[in-house]
Amino acid sequence: HRLLGGLHFRFGNMTAARAEMELCAAREPTNGGTWFNLSNVLDRLGERSGSKAAMDRYLELIEWEVAGVDLLKRVARNPNSGRVRFRLAEALKKAGRTEQAFQELTRAAELAPNDREIQGVLAEAKTYMEQAAMRRRGGGPSSGQPR
Repeated sequence: HRLLGGLHFRFGNMTAARAEMELCAAREPTNGGTWFNLSNVLDRLGERSGSKAAMDRYLELIEWEVAGVDLLKRVARNPNSGRVRFRLAEALKKAGRTEQAFQELTRAAELAPNDREIQGVLAEAKTYMEQAAMRRRGGGPSSGQPR
């Protein structure tokens, strides 16, 4: 869809490009490139506020990507720091990389077993992940089916 949207954009079919880019943004909301492209399409269509909102989302994602890269460097320098890994987990979560964030959070908790904040966030994350897995299987509180 991203490629098709790009082709529509290249050949001036902005309405079709918009539809494809919006589909991509809905399916993959953490892909910065999609938001950048959507911003350009909306700009061409004259929709300045939508273009600005898409560009703001792109810039937010890029900001968290940069923060994540910086934290990865810090983890490489100090791989046994639970607090650094905890900050990396936060950045990964905000960048939309939930699975990686959970892995880093788990590692942070292993490295800092007495850190109440890290342990508390890990407990919340485990609950969230378990509930999400139940929803995917068709069970759980939001499905109306018994547990």
